[in-house]
Amino acid sequence: MELTLTPEEHNLLLRILEQHHQALLREIWHTDSREFKSALQNDEKQLESLLGRMRQPLVRQHHA
Repeated sequence: MELTLTPEEHNLLLRILEQHHQALLREIWHTDSREFKSALQNDEKQLESLLGRMRQPLVRQHHA
């Protein structure tokens, strides 16, 4: 799947995901259930990977 975003949309989505990441880390910290914590940690790993890719400099595509 490919999603084309404007730079402004990219920055907005990045900020939203960073905020959710922080909330997810707090949720993991406060969760007692091992099973639920494990599921949250899996989500956090995937989100961290996505954020890493989104934090890379934007590459502008030039159409001929």
